[in-house]
Amino acid sequence: IIGILAAIAIPVFLNQRKKGYDAAAKSDLRNFATLEETYLTDNGVYGTTANVTSDGTFKASDQVTLTVLSGDGTATGFCLRAFHASSSNTWYYNSAGGGLLAKSSTCS
Repeated sequence: IIGILAAIAIPVFLNQRKKGYDAAAKSDLRNFATLEETYLTDNGVYGTTANVTSDGTFKASDQVTLTVLSGDGTATGFCLRAFHASSSNTWYYNSAGGGLLAKSSTCS
């Protein structure tokens, strides 16, 4: 009986962990988008990953990688990417395309 319960519970638990990793990446992505908008207000253009985070006020969650895919030197929009090292999903944020995009989408 214990073996059967474990066989049911372990996959459910692992799936919930993966959802947690994705939630961390998406949350950081939204926060990073807010930081891009703040950078635009201060500088008149959207920034790169390096110059948006240069003041040290933003720290991504553990094992989450954030990247500015576009937005270097223009004020027309930006595209961001985030992923957690323990998840196979990649998330995108497109300011001109409706915000957070599905994991299979890309920024244009």
